[in-house]
Amino acid sequence: MQTVELLAGPDGVFVYKFITTDEYKKLRLHIYRYESGKLSDQDKVEMGFEDIGSPKSGEIVMVPDFDNYVIKLIISGDGSKLSTEIPILENVEDREYYGRAATEIKNVVDIRYNKQQPLIAFVYDNDEMSVPTLDDFLSKNDYVYYVAYEFCK
Repeated sequence: MQTVELLAGPDGVFVYKFITTDEYKKLRLHIYRYESGKLSDQDKVEMGFEDIGSPKSGEIVMVPDFDNYVIKLIISGDGSKLSTEIPILENVEDREYYGRAATEIKNVVDIRYNKQQPLIAFVYDNDEMSVPTLDDFLSKNDYVYYVAYEFCK
């Protein structure tokens, strides 16, 4: 873990370990972009396990890289790996002056299959930043990238 944090740089790294009890066909991450409290875009990234069997345990790793305006995403489990980048603050003027923070789940959470569950929100604001809980973050900041996960049966 110390090596991961060293490689992550000043914005840190967020690692979520999971252990499942049931087989599932996909692990899907839902990515929502909010601008000034309004949903402006949504996307999803998924890893399929129909032919190879789903891993019983694994990790979801997110590394915000503000210098390159991306959030690096890695999903791994039992030898399977998916990595991609989520662009942030695209076409935003003076984005280098934005402050940033994150609010995340902190406790052990039981997996509920076929339901989205909150994971983390990355917050970017150029004035006064507010980092409330995941349930109350949308309307108080310029840009929020909210990520939820879903284990699909």
